[in-house]
Amino acid sequence: MGNIIIYQGNRLEDLADHLGGLMHMKRQQEFSLEPDVVLVNNYEMSQWLTIRVAESQGICANVRFRLFGSFAWELVQGMICQTDEVDIMTRESFRWLVFRCLQETAEGLEEAEFAELAGYIAGQGASGLYYLSNQLADLFDRYLNYRVDMLSQWDEGREPDNHGWQPEFWRMLSGMTGGGLRAIRLRQLIERLRSDDPSLGIPRSIYLFGVSCLPPLHLDILSALSGRAEIHMFVLSPCREYWLDTVSERKRAALKKSMDPAMVDGLFPSGNRLLSSLGYAGRSFLARLYGFPLVEGRDFFRSHEGDVGCPTLLASIQDDILNLRQQGDEDGGRGMVRGADSSIRIFSCHSRLREVEVLHDQLVHLFETCRDLQPHEILVMAPSIEEYASTVQAVFGAAPEERRIPFSIADLGLREADPVTRAFLSVFSAPLEDITGPGMMDILSQPCIMRRFGLDQEELSILRHWIRQSGIRRGIGTLTNSTEVKQNSWTFGLDRLFLSACMDHGEYWEERRIMPVDFPLEGGNAGLLACLSGFFFGLVEFSESVHSVGSRTPDDWFALFRRILEDFISEDLEDDNAAVHLLERLTLLVQAMRDAGVDKLDFETICTVLQDELGRPSPPRAFVSGNVLFSSLVPMRSIPFRVICLLGMNDVDFPRRPDIPAFDLMAGDWRPGDRIPREEDRYLFLETLISARERLLISYVGRREQDDTVQNPAVVVSELIDCIDAGFVMEDGRRPSEHLCIHHPLQPFSTRYLERTALDRGLISYASEWKPVNRNGMLVSKGDPPEFCPEPIPLSEEETEALNAVAPWQIANFFGNPARSFLKNRLSINVYQEEDALEKEEPFRIAGEVEEIFLKTLTGLDPGQIDSKTALISSLLRKVFLQAKARGLLPVEPMASILWERKEQKDFIPFIEKKLAVFKVPGRAASIDRLFRPQGAPEIKVTGNIGKTGQGGGLLEYRLKVYHSHRMAFWIKHLLLMIGVGPEHEDLKSVIATGGTDVVVRTVPEQDAMKFFDTLLSYYVDGLLRPLPFFPAASLEFAKNKKPKDRNSEPESDAVALEKAFRRIQGRYPGRISDRWTGYLYRYRLSMLEKVLREPEFKNLSMAVCGPFLDYLVKGR
Repeated sequence: MGNIIIYQGNRLEDLADHLGGLMHMKRQQEFSLEPDVVLVNNYEMSQWLTIRVAESQGICANVRFRLFGSFAWELVQGMICQTDEVDIMTRESFRWLVFRCLQETAEGLEEAEFAELAGYIAGQGASGLYYLSNQLADLFDRYLNYRVDMLSQWDEGREPDNHGWQPEFWRMLSGMTGGGLRAIRLRQLIERLRSDDPSLGIPRSIYLFGVSCLPPLHLDILSALSGRAEIHMFVLSPCREYWLDTVSERKRAALKKSMDPAMVDGLFPSGNRLLSSLGYAGRSFLARLYGFPLVEGRDFFRSHEGDVGCPTLLASIQDDILNLRQQGDEDGGRGMVRGADSSIRIFSCHSRLREVEVLHDQLVHLFETCRDLQPHEILVMAPSIEEYASTVQAVFGAAPEERRIPFSIADLGLREADPVTRAFLSVFSAPLEDITGPGMMDILSQPCIMRRFGLDQEELSILRHWIRQSGIRRGIGTLTNSTEVKQNSWTFGLDRLFLSACMDHGEYWEERRIMPVDFPLEGGNAGLLACLSGFFFGLVEFSESVHSVGSRTPDDWFALFRRILEDFISEDLEDDNAAVHLLERLTLLVQAMRDAGVDKLDFETICTVLQDELGRPSPPRAFVSGNVLFSSLVPMRSIPFRVICLLGMNDVDFPRRPDIPAFDLMAGDWRPGDRIPREEDRYLFLETLISARERLLISYVGRREQDDTVQNPAVVVSELIDCIDAGFVMEDGRRPSEHLCIHHPLQPFSTRYLERTALDRGLISYASEWKPVNRNGMLVSKGDPPEFCPEPIPLSEEETEALNAVAPWQIANFFGNPARSFLKNRLSINVYQEEDALEKEEPFRIAGEVEEIFLKTLTGLDPGQIDSKTALISSLLRKVFLQAKARGLLPVEPMASILWERKEQKDFIPFIEKKLAVFKVPGRAASIDRLFRPQGAPEIKVTGNIGKTGQGGGLLEYRLKVYHSHRMAFWIKHLLLMIGVGPEHEDLKSVIATGGTDVVVRTVPEQDAMKFFDTLLSYYVDGLLRPLPFFPAASLEFAKNKKPKDRNSEPESDAVALEKAFRRIQGRYPGRISDRWTGYLYRYRLSMLEKVLREPEFKNLSMAVCGPFLDYLVKGR
């Protein structure tokens, strides 16, 4: 290595500035237009370096950034491969070459020498070959870089007995490539570079930047290149002193047991504790470099000693590492940490969510206190950012505008980062045999698929409602392939929907054993149904074509990939760009299969391949952006930032512990220069420590959510804390760890954030939705939110016109629940729309809707067709049973018949025998058609059926259970009946026959009925304009206490009556509003509702509506 110049520094930006100046000077000296070649270890470093050089030199142009391995292979293709030889040994192609070798030798795996492989594949299933090929590809790739001599012995047929099946397998791979193995080509490149051939076309200067680890093969290539070009190597080094002979305290203690302690102190100085403990990987690399003749270039080490003001704790630690000194040792005193020093903070939290919430609060605090801090100057890293991506999106993405922090997440695969890729995978892997209602809607709800089929969120909610109401659970034509049961399958539900859209609701269902749904599908709904069926049958057709052939060639699979993008993905610009990027990745994947000669793959394997390939991080397009950057902890990517935050620094997660296969021959044969991932992570932490310019924030899960058990941080964090405690002291004499380690509570709304000393103890929270405080940290009462509808909403012309034809059921339903009527009818708000999740299993019990069918069928019976009670019961229950089955409300047979018989004996038959004997079957339907002129309201024409009447002429309804809303609705219909029949019936009673106590209302004189109903109509119109403070359960409770059943009893006071009404509105669960509609209207705040109940209007309304009802109520109070 004669022409290698090494530049070292502890600040990457200084090295980058010198690199830019050096390239500029070389261009001016040589007047060359050839691009400069800069070798880096990752794409992210090249992006940062481009920006930094442009800032220092004004422009960064005509520079080729390459990874070392890619540059070496470019030289191979230019010097060794004179023809267009395919690069079969790229990482992707090599993986598939190993897969192909395993495929072709699958029959031979039963031989004794391959027994280990056979057992592994058998345990992994059909996709075992792919998993094994990944492990073997990684393993042989390490052999190619670190054990070339061993591979050469294998090629010659010389291998130790303990190498097992690997030499034979390697020779199979070598035979498939025909001598095109990368290691062989790279060795040929080294020989060619060391030859006397002057016409090789090597650049005059090559720059290596930020590389802190190279395998022996690459070092040999670098040595050969140094004879042809001038190599400038820029190395980030934490220390300006000679530190290669330092060892950790742990190793020094071990050496002192076998050697003289004084000799150990002389030969192996400890220097700085953090440097000696965490710097093994850096020492090892520098030691190997110093084994060659190097030219020492200019050093770029810089300390904080000349900075203005007192150095912070972070700056002091960085200077100690730089100068190879340790605070608090025998030769020096301990450093002082000021109480206001927040350069290093370590947060202990209870979960990943709390880590991100605490981080967000800390960054908001930093932006508020450091006005010149910009988002792009903050880096957040985690051992695996994929595990934090969804939490970061939830916390940072949902923050209110005043606390919104722009952010971007790097190092995510397309599967995590791209919605189009997730939609692609969901369509491709859709389970044909057992596709459920929720599963289908999860696919359809992907935004790009919704746009492809012209759906919006409101229409998607409608489709969910249809699927729930049509009884769709799982299966295409039958529940499973092993049964002929069609009930609750997709075709069963779609048939019900199409019957409702195309045919009337006749009795043909008894022949087909299927009923239309209970709601009409007309107009735009028909088009929506067409979208649903088009998507469903398109997906089924695609899935059937995928599963129709056991295995396919890579090109055949690629054709299916394109079909998904064409048939299911939107062509909007954003989706189309993402689809193009996805198609590029899929093209590279299929090309690697072709290059390796892979013949066929089955469905299970290709699914595994797609999940794995699209889950891998792709080269970032904009790693360095203007946002707070989230990324994974990656070696040799220690880019400097003003603020660096580390998440997930848990003992079990960092340093990372890679899974080492049992057949890895390098594990038991360590050599100098071999990679040690655990030591690389420790050195990465050290590089991160020296790359933070102003703040270093570290968080970890320090306590279990379940039982508050203490959990340890990562060992590197513990070492940092121990080093600080040993070398520094607080101004008040405390240990620094008591100041910099902050233990956050389990919940963000903990009262600990409200304590006066919270800010002094580092407990910062800006989430006013959890903790409403002002800028001084004082608690502020949020109070109740504003009224839902402070001003009346005028009726439109169409709504006013609708008052000319109001059906009785509309007025009855209004007084049954005014809040529901106002929200649903005036504002189109349905609070139950997303309440119930879609079911994915067929019913295993009798659904509640069956009782409604029973009552409806009972009410609709024709008395003249009933010969006997036995015939009535038999025909009625048989009809209900068949209707319930035709709607998909019963379990499959034989469970349906068993449960139905129990239901008959327990509920239905006793109800029929008890109630029909007294009230008989309802007879004719009563109706009304009359114009009303209520005082203070427009004219209203009430027209339509009121309900069916019993033998006495009064209304007759059957209900297994009756609620207060039923009572109020029944009172409205009873008044309309009294108005409609006139004075001809003096003793007419209306009845709700229930499973318990019946509700009986006596005759109301026509004149009184008109007066009561005019008043109710005025309230009805008022309730159309604004929320009416009338709540059936609470109002009836208040009226009952003011009008006791015993006329001789004293009525309760207003306070007592209101208290009982307030309890009634809470139902069985005190502390919350039982009715969802009322809760939505009053923000689920009992305090708001209590204010309404204490207003005079509630009392007046309750007495005006419920008072007359109680006066004429005979039974069922």
